Amino acid sequence: MDHRRIRRGQTLKDIQNNWEDPSSLTLLTNDLGSVQQYVGVLVRQTPHDVHRLVELPSSDIDISLWIYTHLRRILQDFNVPWLTRLQEVCTSSGGCNAMRIGDDILLCREHNDGRPCTAQEYIFHAMDAAADTLGSIGAFHSKLTSIPRHCTRLFPGVCKQIARVFSHLYLHHNEMFASCEADTSLYARFKCLVEANSLLPEDALPI
Repeated sequence: MDHRRIRRGQTLKDIQNNWEDPSSLTLLTNDLGSVQQYVGVLVRQTPHDVHRLVELPSSDIDISLWIYTHLRRILQDFNVPWLTRLQEVCTSSGGCNAMRIGDDILLCREHNDGRPCTAQEYIFHAMDAAADTLGSIGAFHSKLTSIPRHCTRLFPGVCKQIARVFSHLYLHHNEMFASCEADTSLYARFKCLVEANSLLPEDALPI
């Protein structure tokens, strides 16, 4: 028996303690719970090896489930340090009284009166909306092995919201963007996932 595989019922601590070499990490099952654990361990151990992170490890895993798991993990990993740093630099007093991407101002869908959010408000609303969309798709038990086809059509919309946030940070808070990216490679992971699966047109990404 290979004791290094992720097995049902293992805690994250057990998995992390059992795996020193991420190159030998394998999946025992191809359901949502196992895929989430697998991605979590890879992100923790090799966060900068983005091509390995997003490469489908087995043809037995449904690609839609793989993309879904990665999008949820990207939203989770955006919280620290990205959103925490964002609150320090992306302020109305600092010029971000509206959500700008270059010269364009984006209006928030949370409001029906046409008024712009501050950039910080827009970003929080956008990330919450993306998380809610994925949550509605993934209201499944952990043994799920595929995402319904009609739900996969929501992936590009989620990616568009995330890309807009990265674009604002890259164009208007480049020092913060560079610092967080050096620590996490989160944008590189997102870009690699998007490009590998043709989730957005090329010009939707900032770099």
